Amino acid sequence: MDVIPAPLFRLFVLVSRAGKVGENMVTMQKVRQANRTWFGNGNKKFFGDVSYQIVYSVSGKSYLARNTYAWSGMFNDKKLHWRLNPINDVLKIEPLIDDVFSDLDAVESWLEEN
Repeated sequence: MDVIPAPLFRLFVLVSRAGKVGENMVTMQKVRQANRTWFGNGNKKFFGDVSYQIVYSVSGKSYLARNTYAWSGMFNDKKLHWRLNPINDVLKIEPLIDDVFSDLDAVESWLEEN
């Protein structure tokens, strides 16, 4: 039997608690289809985004986690960080939440509390 790495196991637990499995699960593919212009190269470059993930809070809310340089580097000190955009029931990406996260562990901790 293979062992699931701790970060993936925590994500699996959050997804399972949220009841987001099977057809009801929000996937990156579904979010991309609902927000075609969001993921274009120009938009990605403008905002300084490096990568995206779909994550879930314990309450079942879906978020787009963005690993990004956005809103940093005003004084040549660009820092990679994580930001969260809620995803609504019709898979549209909503405005950023106020919190800024240093790494994915900080994102997971926030998700466990919300």
